[in-house]
Amino acid sequence: MNSLILSNLQALVQQAADSTRPEIQHRAVTVVRKLLSSDRNPPIDPLINCGILPILVNCLGGTNYSTLQCEAAWALTNIAGGTSQQTQAVVGCGAVPHFVALLASPFQNVREQAVWALGNIIGEGPQLCDYVISLGVVAPLLAFIKPETPITFLRNVTWVIANLCRNKDPTPGWQGLAEIVPKLNFLVHHADTNILVDTVWALSYLTAGGNDQIQMVIDSGVLPKLVSLLSHRAGGGLTGGRNIVTGTGEQIQAVLNCDALGHFDTLLNHHEDKIYKEALWVLSKVTAGNYMQAVIDAGLITTIIEHFEFGAYQTQTEAAWAVLSKMMISGNKEQVSYLISCGVIQPVCNLLSSYKDSQVIQVVLEGIHNMLKMIGDDPSEEVEYVCGEIKVFGGLDKIESFQNHENLDIRKIADRPRSQPRSGSDGRRNASQLVISTVLGSHRTEPEPMARFGSGLYGEPNRTETFITGSVPVPSLREPNRTGRFGSLKKVRFCFGSSILVLGSKPVLPRTEPNRTVETTTPNNAAGPQGGFDF
Repeated sequence: MNSLILSNLQALVQQAADSTRPEIQHRAVTVVRKLLSSDRNPPIDPLINCGILPILVNCLGGTNYSTLQCEAAWALTNIAGGTSQQTQAVVGCGAVPHFVALLASPFQNVREQAVWALGNIIGEGPQLCDYVISLGVVAPLLAFIKPETPITFLRNVTWVIANLCRNKDPTPGWQGLAEIVPKLNFLVHHADTNILVDTVWALSYLTAGGNDQIQMVIDSGVLPKLVSLLSHRAGGGLTGGRNIVTGTGEQIQAVLNCDALGHFDTLLNHHEDKIYKEALWVLSKVTAGNYMQAVIDAGLITTIIEHFEFGAYQTQTEAAWAVLSKMMISGNKEQVSYLISCGVIQPVCNLLSSYKDSQVIQVVLEGIHNMLKMIGDDPSEEVEYVCGEIKVFGGLDKIESFQNHENLDIRKIADRPRSQPRSGSDGRRNASQLVISTVLGSHRTEPEPMARFGSGLYGEPNRTETFITGSVPVPSLREPNRTGRFGSLKKVRFCFGSSILVLGSKPVLPRTEPNRTVETTTPNNAAGPQGGFDF
């Protein structure tokens, strides 16, 4: 920065500090705010170096000049929406207690700007989130959640609550949960999509904290509405429901009791891949329990197999396999036979030929072994059909090639003892042994139960799930990159009233806000609801 510009900034900061001339001070602070609201390289650090922070914080303390308070709060909001160091600088100069106090301001524009600033500070991470909570932010923030709050204000409040739920570390045992969850049940009925999406994100963060918090959310009565949002055009219901299906069997059943599976045919055929991938992930959690038959009864298997067969490499295919593998490995004979009738063999064999992930290959081999064991208990035409399909689609050749695979576990599965299977008491080999010996050239023994640890997906805590999987865990879907319109940690307010969301310090897609003037000095008179609540 050249010396002339720096000199101008220093003069501007001096004028902003001159409280003896209110008009000049107000004009200077407004210019500072406009500079910081630029969408192109705002001079945040130069202004900080010139000493603007304590001056702006001092402007927050006045009670007779609300426009100055709002301008100063706006400027500090945008500084706090910058880098971690810039956010810490705002906190270090003592701004946070002032922002919390301004939540009780008689002026709506001041209250709203204080909420926005606190959201950026909370969004910096768990440490600052805990600090803001310790100053008593939760109660006044929740007090704004009521039908008469203007929709633009309520959007910001909901966004801040989502940041609170995201960054509270550790979430379990946090006393504020008991206050927040009922308000989320209130917000989830709002007609505004922005509010709904942030509310659902908040529920998602809370339910990532373990079974106790999942139960708290269920007990709040939010579940029926949350499940109904599965069919919402924004697709946000999946976000809030995904962690609930990682809970206990009773908690999964509570989701199913709300007819959740009735929404999944639409979700699996959604035009956005992130929606149907997440739907597949949720179904993988459902089928991990004792709810395979519910998925079958909902008529979803054919669509899942289509994703498995035609999905993009390492995305939809992996997601679909997370569902089907559990059913092939842990399903009963009737369920496995149903999978066969839906055409699962060809995509299974194709996966052996195209997929390079050793973990997936192991699961596929275990699934084929278990499938043959299940249908081979009694001689039938189904046995011959399955054996023929495996051979025609290259499964047998691929299995034999895996006997020389570099991965030891794959070699062990593909090259199980090739000695003649033991005969029954009548001297004859049973059908199961015969099929496995003929098609796989090995003897399939009973699989051993193994503990599968949680994948950590979407912040999911480690939970032990026990089901028969042979020797390897089922591969899990990876969390999609959330850097879009919603769920971001910080946002900067521009001069014209809009904002851009910032994840860390990098700007992402803008979240448009209506123009909000800062010249109003009269208190807000309980404006009627805009957007309304859908009870």
